[in-house]
Amino acid sequence: DDINVDNTNNASFDATGSVFIQGEEISYTSKGSSTQFTTIVRGINNTNIKAHSDDTNVTGIRRYALKADSFGVSITKTPIQIPFPQNSPEIIELGMFRPNITVTGTVDRDQADAPEVVTGPAKGNSSDGDKTNYYVPTQKQLESFATNVVYDDSSTPIQLVVQSSGGTVYATYDVAISQARFDLAPGTEDRYSFSMTFVAKDRQDS
Repeated sequence: DDINVDNTNNASFDATGSVFIQGEEISYTSKGSSTQFTTIVRGINNTNIKAHSDDTNVTGIRRYALKADSFGVSITKTPIQIPFPQNSPEIIELGMFRPNITVTGTVDRDQADAPEVVTGPAKGNSSDGDKTNYYVPTQKQLESFATNVVYDDSSTPIQLVVQSSGGTVYATYDVAISQARFDLAPGTEDRYSFSMTFVAKDRQDS
């Protein structure tokens, strides 16, 4: 199959990659005309293949909503301590710091027929009609994300947005994944506890 995207110019999408439609991830290896993605594979990364009605928004940005049980930020600094005989040590502080972020929670193993959607801050390009929709991922999607997605400052970075359940945005961080762990939650057969650790740039308040 091919996907024709009416009234949407595909120039802002990568030459090869994925598009996301109502939570379904569809990979493509090339683009045809200005409104076409070709040589596609549907329902990748454990997303459900489903019919999409006309005028459904298409996005090229992966937006996940992690429902966190805990969120923690630790900041490591490395001041230099120089000892002197019979005198108090001198401390040299160069102002270097390294934020690390840890997020824990629980996710389903498989995607529901209609994946849960959370509204968040608008992230996407001018052709993206789905800028504020974030989808709650499955364990398989998070594992694939941790394995395949690489931070690239020159293109679209990985951003971690901290938001309350009421929609208040507290902070945004540019991050790279340092570690991801998934454990089968006790007493369940279809849910996983996750813990993800990120190295981060300084906090952005806007």
